[in-house]
Amino acid sequence: MPLPMAHGTPGGPALRGGGDDQGLPPGRVPRLGVEPNMTDSTTPIPPAPTASPLLERVIVAGFGGQGIIFFGKLLAQAAMDQGLSVAYLPAYGPEVRGGRANCYVVISSDPILCPVVLRPDSLVVMNQLSWDYYARSLGPEGLAVLNATMVAGEALEPAQRVVRVPATQIATELGEVRATNMVMLGAYNHLRRIVPLDRLLEDLRAALGKSKAALFELNRAAISRGIEAVAGQ
Repeated sequence: MPLPMAHGTPGGPALRGGGDDQGLPPGRVPRLGVEPNMTDSTTPIPPAPTASPLLERVIVAGFGGQGIIFFGKLLAQAAMDQGLSVAYLPAYGPEVRGGRANCYVVISSDPILCPVVLRPDSLVVMNQLSWDYYARSLGPEGLAVLNATMVAGEALEPAQRVVRVPATQIATELGEVRATNMVMLGAYNHLRRIVPLDRLLEDLRAALGKSKAALFELNRAAISRGIEAVAGQ
């Protein structure tokens, strides 16, 4: 189902949501009622009070028919509607089903200079072939969310985190194996806390539109089950 996306800015596909966060410049802060000694080199200079910047680079990978592209579009749209900068770059073969499919999503509180992800902070992997292909690209402290029904994988570096979600099994229990992607999206977003759940569900409803409104509850349930699968991790 096509998801309406904002047009990229000139010069690249990066999308900009809300305004820039600007912290105060570092400097000397005088105590109340005391004239600061500007020549005293021992006076400590406090750090600027800035919010922690967000930069999340994720590769979502699987095969055609697993809803990889819809996963990426929905995540990108929700993040953009949350006021973040977003770049979304899908790639898939000519096969309708069975061929390799993946997408890069970059989400940042600052402008994005490059939409290509070579060293992802996170991998969301739906099948074994994709894990074998992308596992070594994961950053040294990266997160891998694996569809445990179809993927057997281990962390390749000590600080990496691997979370296994039986997503295909959960979707099958819900009566629709094609909801596997929403199980994985719920799990991933809960682990990374990229966008609030209500924002994600609002954009899901909009993406389905009136023609597929009956599928909303199924997909909402799949997202919820994905969250439950990783709760406490």
